Amino acid sequence: METMINLIHQWGVDRQIIGNGKLETQWLKLISEFGEMADNLAKGKSPIDDIGDQVVVMVMMAGITGKIPEIKSAAATTKPDSLDVMTLAGMLCTTYASLRYYGNQTGGRYYDAFNQLGGIALKNDLTLYQCVSHSYNQIKDRKGYLNKQGVFVKEE
Repeated sequence: METMINLIHQWGVDRQIIGNGKLETQWLKLISEFGEMADNLAKGKSPIDDIGDQVVVMVMMAGITGKIPEIKSAAATTKPDSLDVMTLAGMLCTTYASLRYYGNQTGGRYYDAFNQLGGIALKNDLTLYQCVSHSYNQIKDRKGYLNKQGVFVKEE
């Protein structure tokens, strides 16, 4: 998982998300991805992309705030929770609210989020690594950059 985090982090640096990005907009993106996961879970669809995308956004947040070592540590020690999916989704809401409230000051929230996302993945016959790898493979060839105004400029 550390290799995936390194690749995602570098992807964010290369596209200036880490550099020009703001924690607030990344947090909103995180909540958007959570909403997509909730919608797919409600419809009985696979959350593979949604779970992976949430991890990608958390790596961007960690990069923006200088918490890459903390997110790597969280990924290395993840123990997926074994609760039911709805309880895990509710706990994830609280984790994300806390991540925003405390301004990303501690890496403990990443650990909680990885455990909760890992549990949701497990309940859907997936691993957290499979989800993250899937999302990285979806984004790795996207071209563009985040300008200083916070607008992503797509390149062809």
